Amino acid sequence: MNTTIKRGPWLTTFLIVKGVITCIMVYSCIFSWHIVITIFPAWIVLGTFIIEILMLASLTAIWFWSRTGVISLVLMLLLGRVFSIISTLQLGSWVLLLFGGVKFIILFLVELIILLLILRPKWGYMKWGLSTQGQVDV
Repeated sequence: MNTTIKRGPWLTTFLIVKGVITCIMVYSCIFSWHIVITIFPAWIVLGTFIIEILMLASLTAIWFWSRTGVISLVLMLLLGRVFSIISTLQLGSWVLLLFGGVKFIILFLVELIILLLILRPKWGYMKWGLSTQGQVDV
């Protein structure tokens, strides 16, 4: 028996908002490279750019009902926070790291909780590959 599954307004909103934010980050990595490189080492900027590109791929995979997309998005969120903490350390301010690091960890946990709450009811419909159809066998 085939059942049509719907993304729902919360998941759709999350994916679109997170996708727009990620696209803005990619855009800023590309077009402000010459400014940011004067503050941070090139490997941090390049690493951030790669993480954001992989995050876009993860969001697209979730859009197509992929469990792999969910796992990779969680990993990219975590890796993004690690890069944020490393870049704060590069500025050489432990006070900034203390307050900024706590903010980065809280932001990661909030994003993770929201993602898990939204995806929990849909997890059973997701596959480990990509599914381009809005129907699943039940």
